[in-house]
Amino acid sequence: MHKIKSENIKDGILTIKTEKTKDILTIPLNDYAMEIIDRHTKKNIIVLPHVISNQKMNDYLKDLGELAGFDDLVEQHRYSGSKKVTTKTEKYNLLTTHAARRTFVTVALEKGFRPEVVMKMTGHKNYATFNGT
Repeated sequence: MHKIKSENIKDGILTIKTEKTKDILTIPLNDYAMEIIDRHTKKNIIVLPHVISNQKMNDYLKDLGELAGFDDLVEQHRYSGSKKVTTKTEKYNLLTTHAARRTFVTVALEKGFRPEVVMKMTGHKNYATFNGT
């Protein structure tokens, strides 16, 4: 978010370069997103709130999930070598920015976005990688 500037948004489209691959992403913004941007625009300059680290954001997401009552126990399966290890944890402990990214992909596909459009918005180049988002 700290890289988003006014010049990155034109005609309801956000254009931004990714950190990891340096690719240019073109993301159409819906009315809700544009309303938020308009609220944070002063004299044609977007004034974003202070950006926090990904780790801190994930901590806050877990706190919000706990407050929202996402406390159902869920099983997690991991492997240690060839041994399957199963643990149980509250659902709020699984909330992360990456979970949000995966949820965005799922919801966009459910709303009828074509996979290649969602791939372009998320920066995926390979369908196999995208399918395992």
